[in-house]
Amino acid sequence: MRRRDIIIAGPYAAEIAVRQVFAPIDEALSAPIQNMADVRAMSKTCAEIHAALDAHEPDTPDKLWRAARRKEREKWESAHMWKCRMLDLNPATTPTLALGGMTAMNVDGWKLAVALPAPSPMTIEHVAITDIVLMDADGQATVNNSKAPTLFEPINTQRFTVHADAKTWARDFARQRLEHVRAAQAARRNANIPPAWHGRPASALLIGSPSKIDWPASDLITAGEGISSKDLARALRKPRTNVHAHLNFRSAA
Repeated sequence: MRRRDIIIAGPYAAEIAVRQVFAPIDEALSAPIQNMADVRAMSKTCAEIHAALDAHEPDTPDKLWRAARRKEREKWESAHMWKCRMLDLNPATTPTLALGGMTAMNVDGWKLAVALPAPSPMTIEHVAITDIVLMDADGQATVNNSKAPTLFEPINTQRFTVHADAKTWARDFARQRLEHVRAAQAARRNANIPPAWHGRPASALLIGSPSKIDWPASDLITAGEGISSKDLARALRKPRTNVHAHLNFRSAA
């Protein structure tokens, strides 16, 4: 190669190297799809690409969630029926998009994994998953890679209901997704601005003892399934909780 060619190609050497690496992938993805064999080949190529990318990424909740969702899509009908059984719902009357923020995950046994923030039921835009709630068949919940008492706050923290039973909380979350879809469809019919999806549940989930939680400052917190009103009231009366933050006055210096 001439010196002039080296000088010209120098700044673009990295780009050329990347193109050479991804050339087979680009060729495979650009190939025409004419029959089911081509569809299966495309699916296999996409799975290999995802596996290669995940191999260089740490085990974050987002990575674990994406891997579980890809596996679910291979047998989505069976996965939907399994999720309905975990939540005591009828698969025939429960839309798949209602449970789109949940999937099966094998962590010390198969559990129902709920993503937070949950993906939108209306768009395919990717949302980075920061937490995964794992629920067993009895409605007991844990947080992925954490054993500390946790409160997953709802979208509205001024007045909300808190559940200690994850099955009830997950059903509320599924119902919220359906209500969001109906509200968005009604807004589009009326030429209004559709509601924004924030990925947070309408009710709170308590994992662990209520006395170990630093509760948010709220106007009203109602005890839901799995938690007694007395235990909740006792926890909210703790003087160092955020509930009493508006009462912490300071005297003038």
